[in-house]
Amino acid sequence: HLGMREAFCAMLKSRAFLASFVVATVSGSLSGVLYYFEQVLGYAFLRQSVPTDVVFNVFIVFSSLVAAFRTSHALVRYTDAAAYLHKLSACWFDSASTLMAFCRVSESPPEEIFKFQQTLVRLVSLIRA
Repeated sequence: HLGMREAFCAMLKSRAFLASFVVATVSGSLSGVLYYFEQVLGYAFLRQSVPTDVVFNVFIVFSSLVAAFRTSHALVRYTDAAAYLHKLSACWFDSASTLMAFCRVSESPPEEIFKFQQTLVRLVSLIRA
């Protein structure tokens, strides 16, 4: 599909993607160098700076809880926004149907009423799209 290819190319050219790609490449390279010095050459400098297993496990649990709570909060905000959009759509439908009901008792010529109703339906349809 041509549109998806263009979107993918635009994503590759974006500043955010390029910056994150550079950071990931530098981090991965640094990780590889540290692994080489630690495991292949036998330097044991990382064992002195790595925290104990308990500290590491507490940090992982804390980070997981923070991520879970933030994700939960984002999901609640998303569902609330979706509910508000649904309510807004219902309000537009109510207002359009009220205006249509007022047309029944109007003393205007039928052509103008028909034109107004058609315009109203199209505008409300455009707003809800």
